Amino acid sequence: MSSASRSNGSCLVLGGFMAGLGCGKLWFPAPSQLKVSLKQFLLHSPWRWLLPPLLLVLAFWGGQQVLSPEARNRFSRPGDLVLLGIDPIGANADVVIAVGLQRGQIQITQIPRDTFTHSETLGSWKIGELYGLAGAEAVQEQVVALVGADFPYLVVVHEGVVATLVDALGGLTVTVPTRMVYSDRNQGLRIDLEPGRQRLNGQQVEHFIRWRGFDGDIGRLERRQEMINALDDVFENPGIWARLPMLKQVLEDEVRAGRLVTNLDLQVLPAIARGFASGGAAIETLPGREGFYRGSSYWFADQGAFPPEPAEPEPVASPRQDTLPPGPATPPRQDTFPSGIASPPAIPPPPVGQSDDQTGEP
Repeated sequence: MSSASRSNGSCLVLGGFMAGLGCGKLWFPAPSQLKVSLKQFLLHSPWRWLLPPLLLVLAFWGGQQVLSPEARNRFSRPGDLVLLGIDPIGANADVVIAVGLQRGQIQITQIPRDTFTHSETLGSWKIGELYGLAGAEAVQEQVVALVGADFPYLVVVHEGVVATLVDALGGLTVTVPTRMVYSDRNQGLRIDLEPGRQRLNGQQVEHFIRWRGFDGDIGRLERRQEMINALDDVFENPGIWARLPMLKQVLEDEVRAGRLVTNLDLQVLPAIARGFASGGAAIETLPGREGFYRGSSYWFADQGAFPPEPAEPEPVASPRQDTLPPGPATPPRQDTFPSGIASPPAIPPPPVGQSDDQTGEP
């Protein structure tokens, strides 16, 4: 190669290097030059009038994305939901549970189905009865008021879903406290469980939490807690993570079949499972006490609604004055309950208007 060729090549390389510096200076100006250029654009460019409308459009679009219900649900914690378990007839919510995910731990609040609720539009009802009266959203609103927290998600579970999920998990190990035997030919129901600690399949778990016995709904709440503790043990097993895709598929099948209704994205299932695995589940029953109002038993929450007016005493036919037997008058009973709520008798009567044949419950 001649000296002239080498000289021309060097000039080309040097020219390219200088051009690169020039382009770098053109496309990547110094901060002071960039400030001057932006100021000149805002003051003298013919396109400056498009900037305010563009900013308004961006602000409106961003506000719609943040303030929409879908966006609020996206930013909400995935475990904050209300879970309703519907009775076989589909008329009432037998199970009402508030689930919250706080600092990686599952917080579960069980709400007795006989909890007293009152609203100006619907009047006074048990919270479980609101499902057949006004729908699942009405129950959700009352749960928000009772617990004092926001629960944007709603999960409605019909008969058979629990059994399917438990079978997908491989069963649950619980302690059956007593012999459970009951049958109902009308519903094809047969409960037959022996006492003791044992592993139950899906159908047996449904029978276990449905059994009423002599302890009523309080016993149901305790057995429900036993089942949740069993779920804790399941999710602490590392092998359960391999089954999460199958569990998600089972839930999707139940949604398509209409037995599971929810606005919760099933993609958050791993987050809820991690809550069980890391911190377990803290379970409590809505604080309150039992009482009677207008002839029906209720659970009156400590922070919940009370009857708006005193209960009217039921008329009792009295004998004629001249046939009254002699004797001292019985002093009135002193109740320690608020006005309108009678103290429970020694042996509470069964709920009015509901029989075991209707609910299929012992």
